[in-house]
Amino acid sequence: MFSRARLCSLICSSWITIALVIPSVSHGAEQRSAGYRVLSYDAKTHEWTILRDGVFDGEYQRKRLVVECVMYRWGNREPVNSAEACDLQIGRLMVPNPFSKVPEDFLDISEFSADTLSITSGKKPDRVRQLFKIRKYELLPSN
Repeated sequence: MFSRARLCSLICSSWITIALVIPSVSHGAEQRSAGYRVLSYDAKTHEWTILRDGVFDGEYQRKRLVVECVMYRWGNREPVNSAEACDLQIGRLMVPNPFSKVPEDFLDISEFSADTLSITSGKKPDRVRQLFKIRKYELLPSN
């Protein structure tokens, strides 16, 4: 049997080891965080470029989507059907969070078939839904 002092020493050193290992493991995860990053908007063509990365079919992949707004709807208001209606923040990393305990943090991103991207965010009854037509879908090297 271990003495109380020895047992405490073992537990404390284990926690220190865990505390040192976890940040180094999570650092790699930060570089490969799954989500959708808004890269650019072309006002002439009304096209948004979004980088999507994450683990798909068991392997890490990066995909570039070029999308055009089809519809923007705020809460129960009438939808606006226009290529100019959607509003995304350039540089923002959108990480889906459909089961958020904080209603304001709700974010659901879905791809329907190969040609529709849906982004729904916010708290009911003012939840915002944006629909996009996928114009181009490109698999990138994952480096």
